[in-house]
Amino acid sequence: MRPLHPKHLWDGVIAASLALFAIGAGFAGAAVTNGTASTWQIAAGIACIAALAIVIYGSWIEPRRIAERRLRLPFPIPGLRIAIVADIHVGHFAFAPFVARLVERINATKPDIILLPGDFLSDSETDIADLEPLRHLSARHGTFAVIGNHDSGHYINIRQRPWNGADRSAELSDFLEKRAITVLRNRSVTIHAGGRDIVIAGIDDLWPTVPAAVPPFLASLDPALPTILVSHHPDAIELADARRAHLIVSGHTHGGQIRLPIIGPLLPVPTALGRRFSRGVFRISPTCTLFITHGVGATELRSRLCATPEVVVIETENAE
Repeated sequence: MRPLHPKHLWDGVIAASLALFAIGAGFAGAAVTNGTASTWQIAAGIACIAALAIVIYGSWIEPRRIAERRLRLPFPIPGLRIAIVADIHVGHFAFAPFVARLVERINATKPDIILLPGDFLSDSETDIADLEPLRHLSARHGTFAVIGNHDSGHYINIRQRPWNGADRSAELSDFLEKRAITVLRNRSVTIHAGGRDIVIAGIDDLWPTVPAAVPPFLASLDPALPTILVSHHPDAIELADARRAHLIVSGHTHGGQIRLPIIGPLLPVPTALGRRFSRGVFRISPTCTLFITHGVGATELRSRLCATPEVVVIETENAE
């Protein structure tokens, strides 16, 4: 049975929170005006106002932002510009106008390669037409995508309970391919850039179980060739042969989606790797680097906090 639509659930929580915070701030304000406020009432009023601001910012401001993040990472071929955007999740809180803004920001980086590490859809009811602006993506050597767990109908709610919907991976693959986006489902392509051949490989999502085709495909990768592996799920690094790739690009975690400075993610990170691998760059071996992006969309909660939607631009450089 499908749970209550997260959009409705979270909107109800937001409305209740706003009402409570506003009432608390109002009572505290009235006490200050009347000259009867105690220290704790003033502190409570300030806390209510701060909480109100955080809820508004995290629910309607930060999720609409698109930040640009630039990194320099080691790769056998230096000088490549790779744009990365994951977890678009159209259908709950993001629609075609947001995707159009996203495409504009990506194209403005003038990338050599664009990588889209999955979760284009929110659920079985998502209108795939909201992804139409992706047809305007432009990269010198092409745009490449993989399938995420939401695209194949495998979900997990805020209480970490799994549930299933329709598998739309074939429909999505066809949609993207018709818009000049190469979908890599346990296969690779070779492009020529920087004077050398580069292998761009992609695998299907690893949740809830590792697809049977993934291990033999990873074992077929030649570690002597410069290789980028795109995997929606960062748990790919637990598959030893994934480390044949020089760069692994993932999403899925949303950077924790709601996090605090120093503390980190407030919500469980849905990976075997855990909280430490919620976002960022990780040197897995002397020849293999993992990058996990925040992505840009949201599921279950209409919120992002300290995990701003991001377009990531990687400039490759020689390994030290």
